[in-house]
Amino acid sequence: MTPLELAEEIINGRRITRQDDLSFFLDCDLDELCEGADRIRKHFVGDKVDLCSIINGRSGTYDQQDLSLCGIIKRRPSVERCQ
Repeated sequence: MTPLELAEEIINGRRITRQDDLSFFLDCDLDELCEGADRIRKHFVGDKVDLCSIINGRSGTYDQQDLSLCGIIKRRPSVERCQ
């Protein structure tokens, strides 16, 4: 089996299990592996990208006594705090 053949099988509904022999990945052609992975990505995800951002809490107004790292409210005693 080749990475491209496996990619087509996955696109057609195959699910890989722990029992599958995937040892061919150890010595397969890298370009073919990347092409297969790209085909799977395009099929299941497309070309969209999700971005996550962290907002700087110190850039706005806040009460430093009530907030700690990552904007966690100080009144939650179960959260470990940085000094």
